[in-house]
Amino acid sequence: MSGPGQTGRETTERVFSPKQAALIIAATIAVVIVVGMTLGNLFFWGDLDQTEATDRLILDTLEKVKADPNNPDYRVELGWAFLQNKEYDKALVEFQNALKINERHWGAHVSLGYLYLEQEDYDKAIEHLKPVADANPRYFQASFFLGQAYLGKGDLQEARAYMMRARDADPASADARYYLGLIYERMGMKDEAIRQLETALDFYPQMKEAQEALQRLKGE
Repeated sequence: MSGPGQTGRETTERVFSPKQAALIIAATIAVVIVVGMTLGNLFFWGDLDQTEATDRLILDTLEKVKADPNNPDYRVELGWAFLQNKEYDKALVEFQNALKINERHWGAHVSLGYLYLEQEDYDKAIEHLKPVADANPRYFQASFFLGQAYLGKGDLQEARAYMMRARDADPASADARYYLGLIYERMGMKDEAIRQLETALDFYPQMKEAQEALQRLKGE
């Protein structure tokens, strides 16, 4: 599974369109980190190679945590730094630490949901993502990741409902349109699947997955 806002991201393979106060601050923190991951661009250290930059990110974030260990935002940020370095167990610990400090920290729940989504543990992903998405339908990442989790489980009705929320939260998201295309394809709604994939390519013409899915559907 390709990985999406601290939560949001974009790659040449998958383009995440993350955007989105105490609740909104948590969401924004999540957005910044996932964007950095998906793009693979560490915009603070442009000339460093990725490994060195990731190590620097971890060290810098560790300093924040040491200075203010009860700040859940820093714990989430550190978790994403570990996740970017593929240290999944350490990332899990930091996201859980954030929730020990503030059990209603939206960024921590979305981060855990994303981590479990990447591990294809869809039930745990839904457990963390659904309360956030239901409380704030405009939180793009929560609905977007939740839609993917339901798709992974094969619950196409719920997958469509939450992916449509993600689309409504960010109408220009090529990712949401792409996943809606996949969902409609699985539902046997070929014409609507094609329409969503074409819209995804209108927003991001280089989106390889959408190109391939559209070619597959039109070739049937």
